[in-house]
Amino acid sequence: MSEPIRVYHEHLPILTDELIKSGNLSLMVLDISPFSAIEEQYGIHTYTLVRQQLFAVLAEQSGKDYRKEDMLALELEAFVALVKQPGTPARLEHMLKTGKPLRN
Repeated sequence: MSEPIRVYHEHLPILTDELIKSGNLSLMVLDISPFSAIEEQYGIHTYTLVRQQLFAVLAEQSGKDYRKEDMLALELEAFVALVKQPGTPARLEHMLKTGKPLRN
């Protein structure tokens, strides 16, 4: 397993300074603890792909105003990209047949 991610409040002094320097008014904090389940059940490769998709969606919205619907549309695009990855169809089929994850 990869090294655990430190909790956000350990970074607050640095984040505060960065927000002030850049003139930003807000900060989004995400609970990504479910990612550890992805890594445990599907392996590091799938974990890395999901993580990259999440960061790509967030980077795309950086500095923009957005609505929940906008983020859901971007999430759908990311999901479709993940489904097209090699191995995903086999994992889905295995899960539907057995109810258990396939680590491939």
